[in-house]
Amino acid sequence: MKKYILPIGILLISIFLLNTVIEPKEPEKVSNSETNDEKSRLVPAFKADEVPDEKPLLIYEGDNFLAQLSKDDVETAAKKVRPLEVKPYQHAWLKFEEYTEHITISEWDEGKESEPENTNTYETGGIPGVKVLLIRTQRRDKSAAVYVAKVRVKNIYSYQKHLSPNINNYTVIGFFADDESKIAMPHPMKDFYDIRALEGSLESHQNEFPELDIRNLPTYYLFKKGNILYKTGEYKELVAYLNQENVLTFEGKSDNWEVNLFVRQNLKTIKQQVSIRYIGKSALNQSPVDLEVSGPSWNWGSSIDLDKDKKLTSEVDVDIEVSPEDSITCILKWNGKEEQIELFYAN
Repeated sequence: MKKYILPIGILLISIFLLNTVIEPKEPEKVSNSETNDEKSRLVPAFKADEVPDEKPLLIYEGDNFLAQLSKDDVETAAKKVRPLEVKPYQHAWLKFEEYTEHITISEWDEGKESEPENTNTYETGGIPGVKVLLIRTQRRDKSAAVYVAKVRVKNIYSYQKHLSPNINNYTVIGFFADDESKIAMPHPMKDFYDIRALEGSLESHQNEFPELDIRNLPTYYLFKKGNILYKTGEYKELVAYLNQENVLTFEGKSDNWEVNLFVRQNLKTIKQQVSIRYIGKSALNQSPVDLEVSGPSWNWGSSIDLDKDKKLTSEVDVDIEVSPEDSITCILKWNGKEEQIELFYAN
C-alpha cells in the first residue's frame, strides 16, 4: 500500500493547483457607498441662514449645458425634492464641494423655464408658497449637469400675498370701505410699483391685517420688500410721496481740491453727480484725474480729464439711498499724488 501514497498525493496537489489557476477571480467592485459619495460631492448644498440645508436633485448629466428638459422629468423630480424653508425676501445660495465654472438659476412655472440668471444666489421674494428652480452647472472638465430645487416662502405676515411678485418693485395697497363711491388709486408703473385695492368694512380690514393698525378708511400703505415705507389717509399725499425728489448736497475741501456731491433721489432712481475743482498752487499735468466716491455701503469711481478751468463733473446712477448722516469720502489721484477728502452734508 505504501507505494501508492506518493502518486495519489501528487494527483491531489495537481487538482488543487489546476482549480486555483482555472477558477476566474471575481472582479473587484466599487462599493455602493463609494459611488454614492462621489455623486454626493457633485450635488450642491442649497443653503439659507438659520435653516437646514437641502440637496437639489440631479435630473441631467452630460455635455450640453443648455439641455432641453421635459415637463414630466422636471415635475417628477420636483415632487421628490425637499423644499428649502425660507422667510420672505431671504437670500438662498448654492455651495459646491468641487469647482464649478458656470452656474445659472431659473424658475420653472407651468411647464416653462424662465430666463436663467448667471448667479449662485436666489432671492425668494415675498409671495408665500413653493417655487421650483432649475440649476444648470458646467464643471471644470466641461461636463454639464442640471438639478431641480425648491423653495417654500413662509407666510409670516397677513398682507404678504398682496405684495408685488417683482422683488424690486414697490407695492401700493389701498384699503377702502365696501360702499366707497370712488376708489382713488394711482396707475401701476412697470418696474416701479404695483397696486392693490382691497374693499371691506373697517372691522374686517382690522381683523384680516392686525399688524397694519388700520384706523380709518381709506388708508394707503407703501411697501418695499415687505417693509412699510409710508402710510397716509390722503390720496394726494400718496401721489406726492411717490413722485417726490430729494436733493442732498455734500461738500469737502483741501489745499488742492474743492469737491461737491449732489444726490438726486426718488423712489425709482438715485443719481449722484460729483463736481471737483483744482485749487492747488503747483502745476497740474494734463493726465486724467482718478476719483473714487465712497459711502457706508457703496462706492464708484471714474477717470476724467479736467477742463480748461481745472474742473470736472461726473454722474452715475446708483441703487442705494443716501442719507444726510452718511459718512462720505472722495479719493483723488493726480500727478502721482493721492488725497482723501471727507464730504459733509451742506443742505
